[in-house]
Amino acid sequence: MKHNLFKSGRLLAKLLGAVWVFSWIGYAVYGDPGASMHYAIGWPDEPALKVEACGREDATKDVVVSFGGAQSIGVTLCFNAQITNDGRWLVPYSGGTLATAQEVIAWTAAQSDKLGSAEFEQAVRKYLEARMTSRGFESSTTRLGIEIIAAKWEPLYAAHLEAQKQGDKTLAKKFADELAALTGIRFTANEQHSIEFTRYVDAVEEWFKLPPGDVEEAQRQNWSARQELWKDAALYLFGGLLAGWALVACIGLIARGFMGVPRGQDSRRRRHRTKAKPDSATALVSGSRSTIDP
Repeated sequence: MKHNLFKSGRLLAKLLGAVWVFSWIGYAVYGDPGASMHYAIGWPDEPALKVEACGREDATKDVVVSFGGAQSIGVTLCFNAQITNDGRWLVPYSGGTLATAQEVIAWTAAQSDKLGSAEFEQAVRKYLEARMTSRGFESSTTRLGIEIIAAKWEPLYAAHLEAQKQGDKTLAKKFADELAALTGIRFTANEQHSIEFTRYVDAVEEWFKLPPGDVEEAQRQNWSARQELWKDAALYLFGGLLAGWALVACIGLIARGFMGVPRGQDSRRRRHRTKAKPDSATALVSGSRSTIDP
């Protein structure tokens, strides 16, 4: 059975065109629009805040957050890096506390005569180092970040004293708990994260949800990204069909030229030479001549 090259070529082109069309329609309907938002976690246990982008030194984690039922959006969590006095960038995360709130408040009260001086911060550093040593916690990276913890210590204790002065026991306890939480702060270097930091990030991913005020913004970004996806799909769909049609036409012209097949035909025409039959008048004349001639 003979197969015509041009018919087979047209059939193959139609098949590939159909696959191309359905592929891009499927992408437009089911494709991920790729919308994303960024949230920064400035300090462990603090609420995440929406930002435009992560800092260059921040640690990041990409997650998919569901909202509004079946909708979801990509979120990049930015774990803000803190800089030390010698220019090192460290990322804080929470671990197990090394002291109770009562122990921390009692120790800090004993250092109250040093408040407002550089000696107080030095005392906090020594206290944290001693706690780490006594609890068997050793981390050179965290030790580098003790100065960052110490800088936060005095303002929190001052807030605790002010709450006590006002007789607000609930607020005073809150600040005391925050001071105790400082003893559980760890640090990781952005070049190589620790296993404990990875566990902390995984835990944050579990509890993170879009703030109620940002759900509408997420819906807008999803819709805008979906429209862009549709535009791209339409561009590639029709552009691909046009390019494919042009390619098939060029190949057809070249093949016809080499094979000598005219346009609009699928094979060469066969030329048949036919002998002209003499009409009756010519036959009579010829017959009369043959009779008269001797």
